[in-house]
Parts: sequence; C-alpha cells; structure tokens
Amino acid sequence: MNYDRIKKNETESKGEFMIAVFTDLDGTLLDNKTYSFDKAKTSIELLKSKNVSLIVVTTKTADEIEDFKRQEIGEFFIVETGCEIIAPDECFKLGKGYRHAREVLIKIKEKFPVKGFGDMSEKEISEITGLSLENSKKAKKRKYTEPFIPLGEFDLQEAEQIAERYGYRIYRGGRFYHIVDKECDKGKAVKFLIDKLKRKYGSILTIGLGDSKVDEPFLKIMDIPVLIPKKIGIYEKLDVENVRLSPYPAPLGWDYSIKEILNELEAGSS
Repeated sequence: MNYDRIKKNETESKGEFMIAVFTDLDGTLLDNKTYSFDKAKTSIELLKSKNVSLIVVTTKTADEIEDFKRQEIGEFFIVETGCEIIAPDECFKLGKGYRHAREVLIKIKEKFPVKGFGDMSEKEISEITGLSLENSKKAKKRKYTEPFIPLGEFDLQEAEQIAERYGYRIYRGGRFYHIVDKECDKGKAVKFLIDKLKRKYGSILTIGLGDSKVDEPFLKIMDIPVLIPKKIGIYEKLDVENVRLSPYPAPLGWDYSIKEILNELEAGSS
C-alpha cells in the first residue's frame, strides 16, 4: 500500500480527503445463512467514528435496504447489481426496467428449466433464501434485474448467449443467477459514484469487500480489494490484482479486515 500517495493526495486536496468502504452484503457483511452482522458492529461504529463513508453495493432491491438505512448502515446504496444508486438526496437510475429482464428469462426458459423471482411466491423465496416472509416480499419488488435458479439441466454459456442477444448478461451470485442489463454492473455504478465524489472531495481512498463473481467488477477498481471466503480457506476464484484474502467468512472476516486496514492506514500516515 502506498502511504506516501495517500499523504500527497491529502495535501493536494487542501485537507479534503475521503476514505470510502464499498461493501457487498450477503456473504460479505452479512452471514450467508442468518443474515446477521452482529460480529461486524464494532467495526461499523469504528468507521463512523473516523468519518469513513460506508457504501453498500448489493444485488438487493431498494426496498430491502430500507432497514439498513434506518440503522444508519451505509451512506450511499448501489442496488440491483449496479442498476440504481441511492444517495441521501438524489437517485440515479442506470438500468432498463424489470419487464425487459423478465423477457430475457422467458427466452432462457425456452431452452432450460429455470425459475425466476417473478415466478416464485414469497413463501418459495423465503424457503430458498432463509429470509422472512416480509423480507421475501421486499426481495420480489424488483425494478431492474431478475434472479433465477435452474430446475434441471442448465448450460450457463448457452444461457449467457441468449441474454447477450437481448442486451443482458448473467452473473452468478451466492444463491442465484442474476439477469442484468449489459450496461450495468457493480463496477460501473461504483465508478460513476466515485467520479461524483471526487468532484466534491478531490481525492478518495477506496476499500472494497466482496465474496463472489458478481463483486469482481467493483473490486477490480478498488485501491484495497478484499475477498471474503465462503468458508475458512474456500474463496471464489476472481480476477482481481492484489486482492487481500480475509481469513474468516462473514461477518467476522469483514470485521477483521476493516480493523486491520484501518490500523495499517493509521500506522502508515503517522
């Protein structure tokens, strides 16, 4: 890590300098089974005490992140795999509407047995994800993307070719595949937000945490990318240079890595 560059940027921006943590939720900050983040609460409070911005980058819907907003976990929210950015006083819509993603799923259905969120009841989503019925209802309120699961024989490469013909791509998340507007991904949305923040702060140090392939686009553009394991010693294979491997799954690995990085930054800037 280049601490001299950090100091230089602080000087050039006349004291205005921002550290931003960009984080995925499921399997990164949140336990993949219980969705708890209790073991990361001390590091979340630590970020607040140091005026470090926490920015959520998720496949979840705008309705699903309302609980995080109420708990003041996150300053900005990038939802539905980069299709919308929710800022404190404005919103940026980057993706095509939900019906287009559903149309792509219908085309994929002509070749493979698959089932999307639009085909599922709230009870089915709850059984698959472990979410409460109330949160499953929020997960169904999609504006841009369609998560789905294969029900039998499924060729991802062929499904991707179908999606490509209609201007979409398929990402594999922790539990579901996601049909996403080709013009959107987590990386593009994060870059869009970073560019806007740079106009205000002049210089930003970015820390990013994720656990799956869908996080790769935004981890690639982080100053400090961190990969959270699925289980101890088991990591998703990502093409991200200089990625740190957190030793523990979520949420403990998130807590550990945030504290480790902040300690290093303090030691390097003293």
